[in-house]
Amino acid sequence: MRKYLLGALLFFSFTTSYTQNRIIDSLEKVLLTHREDTNKVNTLLYLANIYRNQSNVAMSIKHSKEALALADKLNFIKGKGRTYREMGFANTIQDPDASLHCHQLSLQCFRLINSKRDCAFSTLYIGTYYMNRRNYGGGLVYCLDALKTIRSTK
Repeated sequence: MRKYLLGALLFFSFTTSYTQNRIIDSLEKVLLTHREDTNKVNTLLYLANIYRNQSNVAMSIKHSKEALALADKLNFIKGKGRTYREMGFANTIQDPDASLHCHQLSLQCFRLINSKRDCAFSTLYIGTYYMNRRNYGGGLVYCLDALKTIRSTK
């Protein structure tokens, strides 16, 4: 029974990895032909997310920086906010202070375009940073602010 369970576990882990690599390869090819528009920013962010989920932080940050440069060039503020958020996630373990800074920049972008839902999530991530640093008072303030913002969107 254990052999079958182990075999099934290995099979699914390899097929998932193979599928992710095929997605990455496909998206990398698409990027070569994409015009410089918001779709390219979104594709770069999707790739950054996949790499981050595979614990490939360097590639995640590389694609995030490309997305940020293009979003800045296009004045795509929501794309900039999403890029800073992705960079904040990527830096969470390696450089928590850089992560906080990215989430703060993300919050600024979302406030510019009045995206309350995105503001709430950025505020929540800032609160989480403070909670992880054992600054529970500061973290609670941000988390309650996020909750208040989410409730106001309903």
